Amino acid sequence: MSDKNDWINEFIPSEQVEQIQAEANRIIKGQETYYEMTVLMTQEDMIHAVRAFHLMQGGDMDSWMMGMSILAALIDTMEYALDRDDVDVWEDD
Repeated sequence: MSDKNDWINEFIPSEQVEQIQAEANRIIKGQETYYEMTVLMTQEDMIHAVRAFHLMQGGDMDSWMMGMSILAALIDTMEYALDRDDVDVWEDD
């Protein structure tokens, strides 16, 4: 007795069907997996960060440095979480 999904093998080779299914599963997992990030900052640091963000838009270089530092810290946290789950961020390049 054949599987009800075997019909696709008449049109697409089974190896390609497996690749398509694996890619679909990867996409689904990537859309269904969530990470929670918590940012702990003093009120004073938050005020400086908000001011820096607005000054960055005006081209203030010190503010750009602060903004990039905050962004780098967030990205480091994201990378840590993905590494912990054995996710290769460069996999589909």
